[in-house]
Parts: sequence; C-alpha cells; structure tokens
Amino acid sequence: MVAEQGGEIVGHIAFSPMTIDSETDTFAAICLAPLAVSSSLQKQGVGSALMNAALDDLRATVDGAIFLLGHPSYYPRFGFRPARDFDVHYQDDRDAFMALELRHGALDHVSGTAHFAPEFASFE
Repeated sequence: MVAEQGGEIVGHIAFSPMTIDSETDTFAAICLAPLAVSSSLQKQGVGSALMNAALDDLRATVDGAIFLLGHPSYYPRFGFRPARDFDVHYQDDRDAFMALELRHGALDHVSGTAHFAPEFASFE
C-alpha cells in the first residue's frame, strides 16, 4: 500500500508471510515491514494513515495476527504489544518484537518461535 501526494509516492507499508513454529505445529502469520514515509513528511500523520488503512483492510480479510520488529514507543498506539505476551518469541524477546491480533483471541492457541520469510534471513 502506498501514500501519494501530488502524484508522488511519499510512503508505503508492506507485509510478508511468516510462521510461528511450536514443537508440534506451524502457524501462518503476517509480518509488517517496512512502514516508511518520506523524511520531509514524517510526523504529519502519513505513517498513521497508512497503518490504519492497512489494518482496516487486513481485518476485513484475515483472522490471524501481525508481527513486526519496530520502535516500542510507536506501534503500541495501533494496539501492538510485545509478542512474548502471547508466548511468541524471537531471538532475545526484545520489546521491539510485537504482535497484534486482527481478531480478538487469534493467538489464544498459538505459541512458539517466529520465523520470517526466507528472503529476510540475511537481516537476522
């Protein structure tokens, strides 16, 4: 999804598939990354508008959860919480690894270790 201003792309948000692996099962999930806004337009609501529009679209079509690695003071405004609160873990369980249920209870029976799409392996 992109944000445009005057016919120019000024921001975007992207999602990719990921999995949560437990000892007995694998659960499909969605990874949010990246969310980016042109530096000249940051702190003007573009990122929030992109996030809210994307979440609305996903809630209308998906029942699962979204995970991300992001700034712990920015994403909670959209309902994200540390993923460890849901018993989903990544590396050192840093606060920046967060989750959002698209439907209340979507992570009730999910626990395990997060694995991003193979294309992101070199960034881990």
